[in-house]
Amino acid sequence: MAELSDITSRHDAAIAAMAKRRTGKYDRPVVVVSDLGKSKNLEEERSVFNAIGLTLACKFETGEWDYEFCDCVANDLWWLMLDRLDAPHGEKISLAETMSNVFFAFDDGEYRRPGDPKDLDPIAFYTVPEIKRILSQHTESKSEESINGQV
Repeated sequence: MAELSDITSRHDAAIAAMAKRRTGKYDRPVVVVSDLGKSKNLEEERSVFNAIGLTLACKFETGEWDYEFCDCVANDLWWLMLDRLDAPHGEKISLAETMSNVFFAFDDGEYRRPGDPKDLDPIAFYTVPEIKRILSQHTESKSEESINGQV
C-alpha cells in the first residue's frame, strides 16, 4: 500500500488532532466545518473528504485506530460532508465517493440485520470486508493511473 502511505502521512496527524481536539458528551471525537478551512473549491473539498476516508480505512485496517473512533469520525464527517456539499441524507455523494463508501462501511458495522445470527459481529462481517474492498479498489486504481502515466 505504498500509494496510500503518501496520503495517510499527510493527513493522519491532522485528522487525529482535529477529531481529538474536541470531545462530545461521551468523549467521542467531533469534527466541525471550520476544520476544513474556508475553501469554496468543491474539488479541493472532495479531495480532503476522500483523503480522510482513506486514512480512516487504512488506520482501521492496520488496527492503529479502533472501530469506535473511526465510526465516530465517519459519522461526523458524513453530516459535515452533506452540509458542505448540500446533499440530502442517505444519498451517496459523487463528489466524495470514497468518503461516502467508508462512511457506509462503518455504518454497516453499527448493528445486526434481521435474520443475522445473534452471535454475528457486524463489524467483522460487514465493515472489515468492505474496508478491505475500498482499500483494494483504491490501490488498483492508483496502479492503473501509474501504468497510464497519470500520477
